[in-house]
Order: sequence, then C-alpha cells, then structure tokens
Amino acid sequence: MIKVSSQTPDLITPRNKAKVRALLLELMGRKDARAFSFLPPDSDLPADLSQPICLKMIEQNLAVDRYPTVEHVFEDIHLLVENAPILFRGDSKLHKQAETLRKAALRLFKKEKFAITPKMALESDEPKLAEVQPISKDEFQKDPEDQGVVLNF
Repeated sequence: MIKVSSQTPDLITPRNKAKVRALLLELMGRKDARAFSFLPPDSDLPADLSQPICLKMIEQNLAVDRYPTVEHVFEDIHLLVENAPILFRGDSKLHKQAETLRKAALRLFKKEKFAITPKMALESDEPKLAEVQPISKDEFQKDPEDQGVVLNF
C-alpha cells in the first residue's frame, strides 16, 4: 500500500544528497543498467531525442546542485526510461530493462523513506486501477491490520 501525503517534498540537503548519490551508484552498478549509464556520442543520438539523459548525467547534475528536491532526481530517472524506446529503437530487451530500472529506483527511493508524491505513486509497480479485477462481496475479506490509503491534502 502506498501512503500519499502532501508533505513538503524531500529537499536536497547534504544528507539527502549523499543518500540519493548512493542510490544512483547502486542503480549504476546493476547489470541491467549498463546501457543507461552513459549516452552514445552526439553523432549517434537520434534527432528526435529532445532531452537525452543517462545515469551519469543525473549523478553529475546532483553533484552540481541542479536538483532542488529528490522528486526532481526521480523525474530525470523517469525521463531516462521514457527515452529508451527512442534511443534503443527495435531493442525491446533494453526497453524492458529500462522499466525494470525505474521500478528498482522507485523501490530504493521508498526504502530510504523519501516522500512519495501522487505522480511517483502512480508510476509504481503496483497494478493500475484499470488492471485491478473487481471482486464479489463473497470474495472480499477485510484485513484487520489494513489502515487503507491515507490522503492528506
């Protein structure tokens, strides 16, 4: 269950910066992330790739304080995943690896207890509303420990 709140986003403080950098290095160390660690030379980039980005660039942007919040870092990771079909045309294996990388990043960010905003929550690996199958009253059993989703606006 994802708890969504309107609390202030996690700012990039020195402590959070160190945590996010460690998360990025962990992502870059994954075998399925090698293709996303660096960009190919400019001459090999597709013309329709308007915002090229890689994990190394995200790490560099973090180092020079270009991200005001942790969410901005995650948005660039999401952009990296969105770029995969353009950058790696015809290679569905790399498209799947990009999605796996996004899910791994989301898990790592949650593990560090960074605030999960509604946008990030929608991009989780939990089923989307359209994918959830309705159940009958007979199949429904209330879990006594289930607190439900907390929305604070």
